[in-house]
Amino acid sequence: CVCRALAVCMRAFLRPAPSTLLGLCTIRASMLSSCSERATWVTTTTDDASAEAKIKEALLAAKLVKHADDIKREVIRSFYWWEGRVQDDAEVRLSFETSSFETALSVLSSSHNYDVPMIVGDGGSATDSRYWKGVIVSASSELAAELAGSRLVACAQLADGGGLTVKTTAAAKAPIEARLGPSAQVRWEPIIGNSAYLDWVVQETKVCGACGGDTDR
Repeated sequence: CVCRALAVCMRAFLRPAPSTLLGLCTIRASMLSSCSERATWVTTTTDDASAEAKIKEALLAAKLVKHADDIKREVIRSFYWWEGRVQDDAEVRLSFETSSFETALSVLSSSHNYDVPMIVGDGGSATDSRYWKGVIVSASSELAAELAGSRLVACAQLADGGGLTVKTTAAAKAPIEARLGPSAQVRWEPIIGNSAYLDWVVQETKVCGACGGDTDR
């Protein structure tokens, strides 16, 4: 996008048509802006109604969303390993689209009630990203608990509709697929996020699963 826009403007400069030049470069400048501002789907979770309201107010105040309805709200169950066993917590997942992930990261970090919140966005390199989100369209609470207990995922979030979203590392993707079997369909997407949460994902994901192997490297 950038190279094409610049090339058109340069060609226009070489021709004696000032009015055409201005029009072309204005159009291409708009193209440059749209190319550089790729929308990112951002997600966080909380377990408290007042915290949820505070997060929504902060997003509106920062103009990251125009209306409260622009924030997708889902009731979920979060499964993760803590204190030697699988935890099952009720949470609310909030998601929205923005062209500025860094701004969203700053706003959510300052308004969140968790010490280490999950703030992730769809993005990163599909070829060398270390951090991944896996989506299973139809799943059960038993499967969510099993994956969390296997330590192949840092967390497994089960939505009311049965969709299961896991956060894990690149090294654990193949073992997860092997554990689920050939009939399971997992949609993998690389993610970006706050460094503290991504560090936690790496720390809590075990490439050897329940066999007690080393953490992902």
